[in-house]
Amino acid sequence: MLIVVGVIGVTVGIHVPLNDALVGMNPASAAAADVWRTFLDRWLLWNHVRAISGIAAAAAFLLALIARVAASSSST
Repeated sequence: MLIVVGVIGVTVGIHVPLNDALVGMNPASAAAADVWRTFLDRWLLWNHVRAISGIAAAAAFLLALIARVAASSSST
């Protein structure tokens, strides 16, 4: 679930809409500067959530793999 919600969900639900909001902006405009400030704060926060979720998902997978190997070697 961590990988689905924390990584894919954040990418699709948060990052893609934020990125799409920047696509049509003129980088030199005052409106783009306002959008960029909002974009940067939100994008960085959710990027940290995404990174931590990915690390946690990888750690959970590794722990499950270790437990499975340990269980299979103790039963033989």
